[in-house]
Amino acid sequence: MAKIDKIRVKRILVITLSNIGDVILTTPVVETLLKEFPASRLDVMVGPNGKEIFEAHEKIRDTIIYDKKASALTKSRLFIALWKKRYDLVVDLRNTILPLVLGARFITNPLRHKSKGRMHKKDVHLWRLQEIGIDTSEGSFYIPIKDDDRKYIENILEGFKGKPFVVVSPGAKSHLKRWPLKNFAKLSDLLKQDLGYEVVLVGDENDKIVIERTLFYMKTSPVNLIEKTNIRELAHLIKKSKLLITNDSAPLHVGSAVGASMLSFFGPTDYKKYGPVTKAENRVLRKDIECSPCEVPQCIKTLNKYECLKTISVEEAFLAAKELISEPFAISNSTCPHRNDNTYGDRLNGESQTVHKRILLTRTDRIGDVVLSTPAIKAMRDKYPDAHIAFMVRPYANDIVEGNPYLDEVIIYDKYGKHKSLFGTILFALGLRKKKFDMAIILHPTNRVHLISYLAGIPERIGYDRKLAFFLTKKIPHSKQEGKKHELEYTLDLLKSIGIKAKDKELFVPVQERNIETIEKLLDEHHIGKDIPLIAVNPGASCPSKRWPPKKFAVICDNLASRYKARILIVADEANTEFASAVAKAMKYEPVNLAGRTSVGELAALLSKCRLFISNDSGPVHIACAVDIPTISIFGRKDPGLSPKRWRPTGQKSTVFHKDVGCNPCLAHNCKIGFKCLEAITPSEVFEKAERLLLD
Repeated sequence: MAKIDKIRVKRILVITLSNIGDVILTTPVVETLLKEFPASRLDVMVGPNGKEIFEAHEKIRDTIIYDKKASALTKSRLFIALWKKRYDLVVDLRNTILPLVLGARFITNPLRHKSKGRMHKKDVHLWRLQEIGIDTSEGSFYIPIKDDDRKYIENILEGFKGKPFVVVSPGAKSHLKRWPLKNFAKLSDLLKQDLGYEVVLVGDENDKIVIERTLFYMKTSPVNLIEKTNIRELAHLIKKSKLLITNDSAPLHVGSAVGASMLSFFGPTDYKKYGPVTKAENRVLRKDIECSPCEVPQCIKTLNKYECLKTISVEEAFLAAKELISEPFAISNSTCPHRNDNTYGDRLNGESQTVHKRILLTRTDRIGDVVLSTPAIKAMRDKYPDAHIAFMVRPYANDIVEGNPYLDEVIIYDKYGKHKSLFGTILFALGLRKKKFDMAIILHPTNRVHLISYLAGIPERIGYDRKLAFFLTKKIPHSKQEGKKHELEYTLDLLKSIGIKAKDKELFVPVQERNIETIEKLLDEHHIGKDIPLIAVNPGASCPSKRWPPKKFAVICDNLASRYKARILIVADEANTEFASAVAKAMKYEPVNLAGRTSVGELAALLSKCRLFISNDSGPVHIACAVDIPTISIFGRKDPGLSPKRWRPTGQKSTVFHKDVGCNPCLAHNCKIGFKCLEAITPSEVFEKAERLLLD
């Protein structure tokens, strides 16, 4: 690449990244350019999350916000405005073709990427400048901390009365990068009780549940600053702290920027690429196992998920923290009521008198059934806060529980894949035996799961009295077919049989950031801006007795599109694409047909962006309730075990349409009269209810 003619560079544009941590890693590029071209105008284009880092910078002329969620029209206008500025140099750290479009005299090659093996990302960014002849030896991190930021943090620190403190950040953008929350809690307790340091928990709005669980596990009371600091304030807080303890996350890079002492945990990501870059003392804790660092979005291990993080013990983390904190702050028993004369080993294993259970929950049927079992997960965690709790599901239900903060592990049982044969099932059970579970709760009875729990040597096996129930050690009567209560209640009855009562019954499906990004790209492909109301419909179902006619779906979709200027999204799994196509063909307004195009996790992300969901009786109904959007569910069958009483949506903003046309008994899929119960439900009455839900 040709070297740059510095005299001709008067206007510079740096295109940075979107995530805060990634943006911080690009600040050395900006600082290098400011020193190299002190008389030039420098603009920065950044995502909404990173604007705080640049908008307060005195030497940056313009901070341009690039919102990838914006409409295609908005983006086009932005690119035209940039083109008119006639930049002399464009440094693109996003690896796009935008520099070519802007017509700058000098650009860093957008189609070439060089990392030199395991080079740190900071250096990868600086390498782009080196290629065009710019000296990067003085490139350094920068976060502009304003006086107001300092004053805000200093006011908080006054409450510590001179006591030193550590900052603990248990969150991470991806759950794959988190050290177990109960380990964070134990480590925080030890730092406060044994070393006398104040503990400050930090995180953004995406870390609410993570912080909630950490607080639940803790025995001491930390200072909780969740959502109470911006990036600049966080930077000053970390700078004033004795130690930052974090995962591979944005606060780690904030710590690098302010030269903080750090203790960080690394698992699937490579610490040589993303680790701390600071002159202060720091320690990276990681396990050098055969698959680490894998740098993949899913753990490649089946039965031993995330060993790279879970096998980092609290003991080694505490010892590393003690080494980094050179002068422990001594406190007396009077200032710390939890302190006692136990040795460190006793304190670390403070509940040595208590049996720490390893609990396996299983549910290997449909997606909706797994969603309705999520309150049982939280109930078990509330009862056994220190236990290792795993959930066994089929592959297609993985997205329902992967990332659930109340779980330590998700185990995949592939009944129709690699575990299909009896031999495969036995091998699976023997692998499960190595995990040494001491309790199994089987939420849906199957012959194979009962056999697996027995072969896995699990001493307590609780379930229902059907399907080889003699393999169980405790069983309750199976009466779900009577349909006297909701499926969720039947599930919780199994827990009641062992003395566990659920404190709440809210459904939970994690909406992962990677799935949100996929959906946003998908909507962008269809030119759907963030201001356009979205309404999703699901005309599919597993049985003809559950499918409202596609033409009726089309009528209500057209009415909603016309009245509310909404964009209709048709969703369905691959088995129901023909019904989705039938609805789309019958509509006057063009819908977006996403049938067969989204995973379960992506569907959850999509529904979380919708104002209303209309569906047949199917699994997506319960996902919609879990992400808290108004839901209309259409039912046909009235057999007690199949009726709305057992399978209705549980959301507060949900309703059911069901007509009893006098069939006795209900023959379900063997109906001889053309499913009159479904035909009796009219689009007009569904539309009327939809309007009420949209206006609430």
